[in-house]
Amino acid sequence: MNIVVTGASGFIGSKFIKIYGNKFNSIVELNSKTAPLNDYIKLAELTKDTDVLVHTAFDHNYKQNIVGIKNILNVCRENSIKKLVYISTVSVYNPDYEGMLSESTVYSTINDPYSKEKRRIEKIIDNFESKSFDIIILQPSIVYGIGGNWTKYALHVCKSKSLLLPNRGEDKCNIIYVDDIANCIYQSINLNIKYEKILISSEIITWKEFYQKHCKVLKNLSMPSSCNILNNESKHDFHDNSVINFIFILWFKTPLGNVFNLLVSTLKKIRANNYENTSTQGELSKYLNSDVDSNILTPLGITKKVHACKFQVDTSKAKEIFGFALKDGFNSGIEKINEDIKKVLL
Repeated sequence: MNIVVTGASGFIGSKFIKIYGNKFNSIVELNSKTAPLNDYIKLAELTKDTDVLVHTAFDHNYKQNIVGIKNILNVCRENSIKKLVYISTVSVYNPDYEGMLSESTVYSTINDPYSKEKRRIEKIIDNFESKSFDIIILQPSIVYGIGGNWTKYALHVCKSKSLLLPNRGEDKCNIIYVDDIANCIYQSINLNIKYEKILISSEIITWKEFYQKHCKVLKNLSMPSSCNILNNESKHDFHDNSVINFIFILWFKTPLGNVFNLLVSTLKKIRANNYENTSTQGELSKYLNSDVDSNILTPLGITKKVHACKFQVDTSKAKEIFGFALKDGFNSGIEKINEDIKKVLL
């Protein structure tokens, strides 16, 4: 079997290739340099003689995702690719939902850039006029592991003196380790299914546990860390400050959000300045050994709302379709993060 993976140098794509790359006759690794999502000619050329296309790429500057999925779909049709596996997210669903969240749960209407973009991509796939190939959309919950945004954020949190969380961090955190995502992709490739959306999540813990276990990793390695979790008494959805929260409401819940979204690239750069760069081993090592920040940190925007989660992801479809079973529990995943950090420091 010949496969192509977009986002091959990214968090999920690279992990899938590392674990399962030797299972295929050939594997073509695409990234933003070798085959930009907006370059149809190059995508078509590099996906010839392909059986399965795994689409993990996502442009966080929000410039190529929409044209990219259109190109991917048309390339699959033109090159007679048999299957497309696309990595979406649980964030497409209503974040205020309570109870068991399944594939039939109503989608979100919040205008935050990430979930809105993922919903737009899924809608384009849904409406594609010619499904001459199989399509599986995987919708993972909170994905953690070294190289992922959530673990990077957790390590950032551990550098603050205290963390303010809704309900003192006792709300629900639906998690899945990146290796389990890789396994789900591999299982999906071998499924004989025409079209499905499948939620995947390993287990449910509390946000307090999520951060404390990441903090413990640093402490066990004798690195500066602190994770004093306090109760955030603010009732606002997106920010503790009433004025800023109102701005977020205008952004996420009114048509004015379309104007804000035009500035998302600039806003992301401003936010990135609040984080140490950890893209290389040297930078990550420097950051992990840096002193604990004396400030009190609180999640903001859609991240704050995620920390007030009241739902549990229903994985019954994943279990029914490809026998999804937990391979890496949270303790196992944290231990792998611990080992990955040790490798960086050696």
